[in-house]
Amino acid sequence: MSPVVRCALFVLGLACTAACVSPQQKQTAPPPQKTPAVPLGLEGCPPAQPMRYRDVEFLFNNHCARCHTRSLGANDAAQRIFESTAYPFTTVEPERLGRTMVDQWRIRRGIDDAERCMVLSWWYAGALDNEGNPPPWPTR
Repeated sequence: MSPVVRCALFVLGLACTAACVSPQQKQTAPPPQKTPAVPLGLEGCPPAQPMRYRDVEFLFNNHCARCHTRSLGANDAAQRIFESTAYPFTTVEPERLGRTMVDQWRIRRGIDDAERCMVLSWWYAGALDNEGNPPPWPTR
């Protein structure tokens, strides 16, 4: 049998096979929808609004400054994580800062859910300063 005839029979066989497949067999299930992962701590929070540091500064002043602001007292352990005299904060451990911030705001006593949602939304959106610039350390 010549190569041309073999090729024609092969193509014809493919066409017949495709025609014989039932409509149910042709249908494939749509790929499952992936639910975007909610960042840690934002479970149950409303959608984030664009924010700057000025929007969350009161939370840092009320809940962090006592330990993280050197002028209010020396606390080497807390101030190693971040020192909050000015924003962006200074830190000795920039690679740990993001995870530490998230962990602290998730479990911190004395803040309500709205405050937790606000500060974590700001953090995950890039922890922008008042002019919209990101900090010099990673936020994720």
